[in-house]
Amino acid sequence: MEKKFPRVTLKGRPLLVLGVILLIMANYTLFAPEIESAFWHLFHGSHVEMQGIRFNVPWLYYADSGFQRNAFGMESFQGVVRQHYMPAPLFGTSIHVEMRPAMISHVQLDPQREALVLQKLGRKSVGEFAASIAGREGLCKKTIGIDGITVSGEQEMQIQCPFGSDLRITFRGPTRNASDLDNFLRDAKTVSQNR
Repeated sequence: MEKKFPRVTLKGRPLLVLGVILLIMANYTLFAPEIESAFWHLFHGSHVEMQGIRFNVPWLYYADSGFQRNAFGMESFQGVVRQHYMPAPLFGTSIHVEMRPAMISHVQLDPQREALVLQKLGRKSVGEFAASIAGREGLCKKTIGIDGITVSGEQEMQIQCPFGSDLRITFRGPTRNASDLDNFLRDAKTVSQNR
């Protein structure tokens, strides 16, 4: 005797359509950050080039320059895949790149004044380190939010790295994701403008 599968009747079609819609919505809700990152990489590749420097955009990040020619930001948000399968779950990590000669201040504040300014901003300095990107040298300064704890219970960190008077890179996110900035700086390369 031959088994027959039940036919989808007119009564069952709305339920089937509703089920498919709910399945799509559930997947998007669970994996939205990963989906957005995958589509960005599918349409744009793995890097952004700006004023002679190629900046790699890591997987699970997506980049947005808006309408600016001299700046872009990379964002990464915590999704289910990163939460369970990656060693360092992310929550709202961003790296912003600005190349604006006239806009970036290279005036150094004295340490006491800088501490006062940071305190007014609700931040405190936790260190600095030398860094390089595409042959440029800079000094990165780490600060943390005095009361800044992320949703995942981690300390929120900001690292600002000026490289000369025309390039500044800023990292914001949980302290455990600061290595994303190190990798970003290491992977950037100078490219020829005449290709």
